[in-house]
Amino acid sequence: MRSHRAAWPAALLLLLASTACASSTEEPSVGASSPVVVEGAAPNGDLATQLGIADPPEVEVVRETTPADHHEALAACLQDAGWSAKLLPDGTIEVGPFSPEQEAAYNRAYYVCAMQYPMAEIYTAELTQAQRGIVYEHLRDEFVPCVDELGIELGALPSLEAYRADPGKDWMGDVTPQLKLALADGRLAYPNEWLVICPPSPPTEVLYGTG
Repeated sequence: MRSHRAAWPAALLLLLASTACASSTEEPSVGASSPVVVEGAAPNGDLATQLGIADPPEVEVVRETTPADHHEALAACLQDAGWSAKLLPDGTIEVGPFSPEQEAAYNRAYYVCAMQYPMAEIYTAELTQAQRGIVYEHLRDEFVPCVDELGIELGALPSLEAYRADPGKDWMGDVTPQLKLALADGRLAYPNEWLVICPPSPPTEVLYGTG
């Protein structure tokens, strides 16, 4: 089964950068040789390069998406293109199984769908210092206590000043062994469930004022 992540809002990408060791559900499956892509912004030529597409097609945008509907739109587009895409609660899109020979066709279909339903720029632009402060407060007051209740121990959250200066710096540490234990004892049903139970980013309307 191939797992693929859609584009993430800039706020969540900062968290994913520091949870790269912990959030390890995106291992390529049998028959999927290229790495899974995590885009940091609206899909563009860089996405084509990551997917190994030398001659990306011109694609007309159908509509811009928000963090609330982006993953659903992408999964539906892949389904319409003939791929058995399944959207999981953590935003991962599982597709397949398919043979290695089909991977280039899948990558092209993914590229087209990502270009048709890009995340609106407001959600992918670099966060302002004020927005980083909002994310920090959410981490301190909501995310860290929630993860602690799950029995998962994170590293020390840096000071607000240090976080604002380098929000992508890894402060959580490698929690992979703890996640494996949580899966084994039933606290988690799948590896990334902790990020669903304890959202690492504040609500969209709070961070972007789009409510």
